[in-house]
Amino acid sequence: TGQGATECARCLAGTFAAQADQPCVLASAGFYVQEDEAREQLPCPTGFFSSGTGSVLCVSCEPGTSASETAATGCVPAAPGMFVNDPTVPPQDCQPGRVSTAQRAVLCTRCLAGTFA
Repeated sequence: TGQGATECARCLAGTFAAQADQPCVLASAGFYVQEDEAREQLPCPTGFFSSGTGSVLCVSCEPGTSASETAATGCVPAAPGMFVNDPTVPPQDCQPGRVSTAQRAVLCTRCLAGTFA
């Protein structure tokens, strides 16, 4: 006998324990735990993501990409013909008379005189 616990183990950043009788678990992808001794994981806010487990923070979407929902595990790139200038909003179509020819566009360019889109 004599197998009882003699001290409480701390959950470190990136892990959490919802209840005192459960072991620490890694934060899920799309979530993070910034503090030691956390009781819950937090979802990444819009415009941010975490792709792996055990994240201490969320990463901002790169220009031309977005994460329009919380708990994102990655960012969505703007396809040709679309743009992203706000990482919290999904990719948007270029307006009439404007184009984007590459992925990850942050704006659409106006067609030259004598051309149209």
